[in-house]
Amino acid sequence: MRVPKKLAIFGFNLSASVFLGLCVYGLLLYSKEGSPPAGSLLSSALYA
Repeated sequence: MRVPKKLAIFGFNLSASVFLGLCVYGLLLYSKEGSPPAGSLLSSALYA
């Protein structure tokens, strides 16, 4: 599958920034509360 280089770079940057944002959000939750709230999507993703 051929993808234009600009589109590939944009997609990579977008996914990387979303991933980093989720990591920072998870770390902030963890440092504030000690542990993420049970049942949340983020905690299930982090502790899967």
